[in-house]
Amino acid sequence: NKGVQYFSITNSGSVISEEEKEKVFDCYYKSEKNTLYGGNTQGNSGIGLYLVKNIVLALGGRISLKSSKEIGTSFRLVIPVEFVSDDSFRNNEDLSDYEEKDNDMPMILVVEDNDDMRKYIKSILRYKFRIIEAANGQIGYEMAKKHFPDM
Repeated sequence: NKGVQYFSITNSGSVISEEEKEKVFDCYYKSEKNTLYGGNTQGNSGIGLYLVKNIVLALGGRISLKSSKEIGTSFRLVIPVEFVSDDSFRNNEDLSDYEEKDNDMPMILVVEDNDDMRKYIKSILRYKFRIIEAANGQIGYEMAKKHFPDM
């Protein structure tokens, strides 16, 4: 059984201009016109929407954005899902089939210093990718040299 999962996130206090709509998904992009926080981007790394977009795309989904003074800014994510019965996971034989497939999945190195964010990213990607992780760039670099991840 296959289907799609829809997510909609709306921020009624922030409007993204037409010229910024394409830029907000760029890595390290920070809006100078953030109306919700008075233009203050301190503490904002500029990678959040970039990560979201790439995770959604990695899962075979898509993301769209609408923004107006009337509604604020609304993001819609559509992600394909596969529904399985609980019984399929109760049988150890079924689980071993999944474990064998793990070796065929691409390997991703997740480098993130925020523990919660790293766990969240892993929780999203774990069904389609083998994941190794590092809490900082130095450890990530060493792991990349050792494991040669696909991404």
